[in-house]
Amino acid sequence: MSTGGSYQGIKAMINGKFLSRLPESSMSPGELSEQKRLFSKVIGCKQQLYSAKSKTEITNLAEKFTKAIFNPSRLVIGEKDIDYPQIEAICNLALSENRGIYIPDLQESQAIISGNTPLEIYNLFSIILSTVNIDSSVLRALPFKSIAVVPIVSGMDKKMPVDQYPRYGTITLYSENADFLYHQAGLPPLRMLGEFVGIAIAKLQD
Repeated sequence: MSTGGSYQGIKAMINGKFLSRLPESSMSPGELSEQKRLFSKVIGCKQQLYSAKSKTEITNLAEKFTKAIFNPSRLVIGEKDIDYPQIEAICNLALSENRGIYIPDLQESQAIISGNTPLEIYNLFSIILSTVNIDSSVLRALPFKSIAVVPIVSGMDKKMPVDQYPRYGTITLYSENADFLYHQAGLPPLRMLGEFVGIAIAKLQD
């Protein structure tokens, strides 16, 4: 299953540094199968989200779907997580850069991030957290083994400057298990869910 557009290296930068793309060909058959399963489940949520009549209903549906599909140990949608301010920098980065961010192992300094343009939204890149000014030692103190954050965003069907896409907060998942999103498999479907939630909120404002 192809999950992204053609790679455009000139756009694959953050903090002035080029990103190292993770090619889909590096995924194992098991990861590809899991990604296909997750995409199918997320797509099945779209119509209910788009039919919601209030932001509260959208949030409740998003919580229900995220828990059922990704099984996080802790979940925060929309708002900042006041209980764990250590991850505020991760959430701010996801919002400002319009990227999903997944740290498979909080004891390590590496992360997987998504693209941030319509062509690259489901492409994945590998980064060292220090290159984006994230102190990995702070994250090691969390009582979890992995985390993922995606922006709740709309308008990704249009090409525009990254800072102009409407944002409505983040979806933040914590897990007591390392690599709970199956390395490369889970972040693109989670990113899709964040987009569906954003579109649903934008529909209320039309």
